[in-house]
Amino acid sequence: LLPLIRSIVKQGFGISTLLRMATEDDPELVTLSFDPPIVLDLCLAWRKDGYLSKANQAFVDFVLDNSPVSGHAE
Repeated sequence: LLPLIRSIVKQGFGISTLLRMATEDDPELVTLSFDPPIVLDLCLAWRKDGYLSKANQAFVDFVLDNSPVSGHAE
């Protein structure tokens, strides 16, 4: 979806929050850092007994392994 987001922003229809690496190769976009940084508390949710693809499971494992919150519900 990055090309779509960048196109919409370049046409002046909106703004977006993206990682710098998603915009650094496009000189038509202006980037501003959040200063001070904005901290968000995010949650992941999935069906308890539902199927997770290998990619989704790898993402969940990564988030749980790198989360500053020690406990999580499964």
